[in-house]
Amino acid sequence: MPSEKITKEKIIKAVLECAFSDSVGSASLSDISKKLGIKKASLYNHYESRDAIIDDTINYCGECLSRLSLIPAEMEMTARKYNCDVVLKGLVHRWIKIFEKEPFIQIYSFIESQKYFSSKIHDIKTECGKRFLNQIEIALNSLENAGKISAVSGEYRTSRAESFYALLNSLVDLYICSRKNFIRQNPKSGKGELFSFIAENEPDFKKADRLIENFCLSLR
Repeated sequence: MPSEKITKEKIIKAVLECAFSDSVGSASLSDISKKLGIKKASLYNHYESRDAIIDDTINYCGECLSRLSLIPAEMEMTARKYNCDVVLKGLVHRWIKIFEKEPFIQIYSFIESQKYFSSKIHDIKTECGKRFLNQIEIALNSLENAGKISAVSGEYRTSRAESFYALLNSLVDLYICSRKNFIRQNPKSGKGELFSFIAENEPDFKKADRLIENFCLSLR
């Protein structure tokens, strides 16, 4: 019997771990209950069906993502203090470091793998995309106000924010994909030594930094 009380949040985290190891579709009630150390029937004390568990997992992921901020609170001060490449590298580094840790690496994997199959996840992605794009525009506008990049207006201002957002998404996706493969291929999974090893080893940002430097050249 489990030593701790089973809650809906623990069930959701078990779903995310099962989906991270294999896929959402292959995460059965038996897999989820095994991860929790309980009998499958015990899950029905909290949820009426597997679909209800998955639906709650989607809601949980959406709520977690809604609390994330891409830019620092003092964006204007940051833009005045540092050059464009330092600021934008910082945003990318920050984003990668957030999503390579638990539970966000599981959340990222869950959302990205299911975005083609769930209208609710599509809506979450769309809403998050709008919010993060707006934050990127704030960052670029702050750099513009600080005289670190050229002043633009109209469609070009939106276009350069969209370009950086596309670059950010690509860099994060490539990095998290490689991290996930490393974790899945390692016999140790979930919390413990493996995630501690990842946390203690800084990501290699050399390729990402070169791309960001080139992007900054286009902003001058």
